[in-house]
Amino acid sequence: MPNLEQVDSNPFKIASFLDERGNLSVLEFGEISLQPKRIFWINSVPIGVKRASHFHRKCNQILICTQGSVKIYITNSKLVSREFVLEAGSAFLLQVNNLIQYSFLSAETQLLVLADQAYDSTDVFTIDEWNGDTP
Repeated sequence: MPNLEQVDSNPFKIASFLDERGNLSVLEFGEISLQPKRIFWINSVPIGVKRASHFHRKCNQILICTQGSVKIYITNSKLVSREFVLEAGSAFLLQVNNLIQYSFLSAETQLLVLADQAYDSTDVFTIDEWNGDTP
């Protein structure tokens, strides 16, 4: 996966099929350029509390809002920023070297994250640890 150093990726809708038996949502891994090695989810976050606030050097992620909505704040290493709301059934590809912050907009919000790397504490750094060079 290339290091694009940009924030122009857009949220995308996940295919969803609704009938009398309920809703089935599908994300085909052949359609995305990320092969997950770790999956985690975040929920029960108080409304408005900011989470993340860090960069990754090697780990790319897909953020999937499975319920509720979450406000995403993203800034690249050139300090170009963007914010948007990720609604239930939508996802966003977060590439390396982008500062990510998010806050949940409702109590029932759930965020599922697919990561292409196992957790490595040396991969994560905060804006305070950044010296202004490309991370």
